[in-house]
Amino acid sequence: MIKKAYYFLPLCAAVVLGFPSVANAQFSESAGPGTTQDDPFIVEADENGDFVFTDAGNGFWWDPPFASAFDYEILSPGSLFTMVGLPIGINPDGELFDVIVNGDIVDSVPGGSSYTFAGNGVESFRIGNISNVDVDPSISNPFPTQLFFNNPTGNNFKMSPVIAGTSVPEPSSLATIFIGATLCAVIRRRQS
Repeated sequence: MIKKAYYFLPLCAAVVLGFPSVANAQFSESAGPGTTQDDPFIVEADENGDFVFTDAGNGFWWDPPFASAFDYEILSPGSLFTMVGLPIGINPDGELFDVIVNGDIVDSVPGGSSYTFAGNGVESFRIGNISNVDVDPSISNPFPTQLFFNNPTGNNFKMSPVIAGTSVPEPSSLATIFIGATLCAVIRRRQS
């Protein structure tokens, strides 16, 4: 028997699925967008590069563009992440994904497995060691993850990509560059 479930979709998922506006959409629990790794909700970033989801339900697969790691953060008071399911076929040769909480690797998990967070769950975590960074951009689902929460619906969260090889200079690095440039200018002026 197929049970019906109603979930409020974020705007990006509603648009991708062909709904003209954010609306309640009906999905069966056994088939349809978001129910499998091969048919995840495809998402788009907001103006800050984050993926923000409103009123997300339990157990759906979400698929942002590819990155070397993703930070997941709860935005709704009282909600917690309780489990994350990881995709198959991303890391070559069965490498493990790192599950990171509060900056510490709490486990390394193979694709196709899930990780259950300790206690009642966590407000934020990172999935790291996503090795296949040369993934073809035409692939429709480069890194889908399945998420579970302590509440069946009403969960607001965001995913922030961590792109390999991109970093923002630390303030001390900027100061060093500025001081170095100033010294070069002073030396050049004295030589003239």
